[in-house]
This record gives sequence, C-alpha cells and structure tokens, in this order.
Amino acid sequence: MSHHNPSSHPSSSSKRRRRICLFGTSANPPTGKGGHVGIVRYLASLSFPTTPMLQENNQQIYDCSYNSSPQQTSNQSTSRFHEIRVLPVYKHMFDEKRENQASYDDRLAMCQLAFQDIPNVVVSDDERRCFHWVAKKHGITTTQDKLKLRVGTADLLDMLLEEDDSLEITLALGADTFMDLTRWKWKRSKDIIRLIEGRMIVFQRIFHSGDSLQTNVDKSTQSGNNSWITHEDLLERIEVISDGFKDANPNFKDHIILVKLPFLSSVSSSKVRNCTTEDDLLVFVEEEQLDRRVFEFITENKLYGMNNSQKVEQKNEQYQ
Repeated sequence: MSHHNPSSHPSSSSKRRRRICLFGTSANPPTGKGGHVGIVRYLASLSFPTTPMLQENNQQIYDCSYNSSPQQTSNQSTSRFHEIRVLPVYKHMFDEKRENQASYDDRLAMCQLAFQDIPNVVVSDDERRCFHWVAKKHGITTTQDKLKLRVGTADLLDMLLEEDDSLEITLALGADTFMDLTRWKWKRSKDIIRLIEGRMIVFQRIFHSGDSLQTNVDKSTQSGNNSWITHEDLLERIEVISDGFKDANPNFKDHIILVKLPFLSSVSSSKVRNCTTEDDLLVFVEEEQLDRRVFEFITENKLYGMNNSQKVEQKNEQYQ
C-alpha cells in the first residue's frame, strides 16, 4: 500500500490514461475480510479485460467467492486498475447528527493499517483536500461558513480531473448507494455519471435467511428504510440510465459491472463501535472481521466503546 502525494501531471495527450478505482467509505472503523478489506482486496485482484461469469440482458455479472476472485497479477498493464484509492469520508466530520465518530485522522490511520498489505492500494486524504479546495474556490475562510459547506462526489471528481486529466475513474458502490445515485438523489448526480463516463462497479451482498441463501437481494438501510433491492431492480435501473446516456455513449451499459460477493458478512462498523470490552472486540479479530492492527489502534487510542467516560470529540483544528 502506498500513500497519495498529489503532484503536477502532464496532459492526457502526452501519456496513457491511468485507471483508478475510488472506494469511499466512512471507515468508522474499516472492517476486515467480510467487509471493507474483502471489497478492496477483490478490487485490487481484478484483471483487465475481465470476462464476466454471467450475462443477463447483456449486462456484465460477476459471481465471486473470497478465494476465487479473478486471477491476481503483478503486471500492471493487465490489471484492471493501476490504483485502488480508498477515501475515508471527510464530510461526516461536519454532520452533527453522527455520534461515536472517530476523528478523520484516526479513521485515515485505521485505513492505512487495514489495507497496507494489499498491492496497488492508496489510502488518500483526497476528500479533506477537496473540502479545502472548494472552500478556497468560493472564498470561504471562517469556521462558521465552513460548517455550512457541503462538498460532494462531483466536486471531488472535478478536483482530481483538474489535477490530472489523464485519469479514467471508476466508482465502487454498494447496491443501495448506486440506486440513490442513479435516482438522482446526490448533489450533481448526472455530472458524476458524466465525469466517470458511467464506469461503476456495483456490489451486491448475499444474505442468508435461515438455511437458504438469497443471492439476488441487497438490503437497503438508506434513509432508514428496510426495503430490499433485488437483482432485477438493479438491471432495470441500469437500462433506464443507459437509455438516458446512450446519445453521449452508446456503450454506456458496458461500463457498469455488477458483482455478487458471497464472502461479505453481516459484520458492520456499528457492531464494532458498540463493543465495550477488549474481549468483545477481539471476537471480530478472531473471525477475521477486524484487522488486528486496527483492533490495537482502537484499544490504544480508546476509541468508541473503549472510552465510555466521554464521547469521541471532533477536532476543531480540522475546520481551520
């Protein structure tokens, strides 16, 4: 794993396009094999081009297990992505409704620990840089005004492409997030689709219901609802947005990849945050649902339930 250090770049006309995949996450904290680490390891293992295992309505579908991900390769010219860029979410630091939130720097550090063994992975502070980039563009300097500032994914893409217009960017999204984006619930949703030219990898969780395996559903917890996003819902939504962008890109649908990941477990960051003893937290480590180095960071820094005497405080200097 490496760390992102932005620098000046030559124009896209003087070099080949650099393929990067952006994986944004609150990382509060990052989970292990059945969660964030599993997803990032899968993304890093993708080769290019990759042959889909299934085709439905001409849509690329991948059905993978943790130990049968696409063949890994050390040759970057055949990797689907030159870089997987993990982006801890910065805007949550400005959401007063979120409780038990580790500081941005702590979450950045935990990501660096969790993903450091995965090749071609960069843990980046791009979201924080983008916040200050937007603030500077709009002449926002006071803490009070910064508290009101909302920076979105489109702003991040604008910044990254301004810094390096040779980037070919793909977004890695959960099914519920994909549905929100393509139902235009995000700020500048259509601009986002345009800037990434429709390149998205959409993950579907596979849930166990009793002894039966439900392979075509993803439970949405967005906006507090408990609805189910079916595989058919995703295919239908892809058809709708493909029709909307077909004039600009007739092959738009080919840029969207659906991935079924049965190795993803029900582990969640909230379950980790709710642990009040080291023994409780250690269970997640033993089940490979939390990296041991992240466990040690949480306990040493008394994050979440390890510090019951006070709530995690947001760092005022991050507004400055």
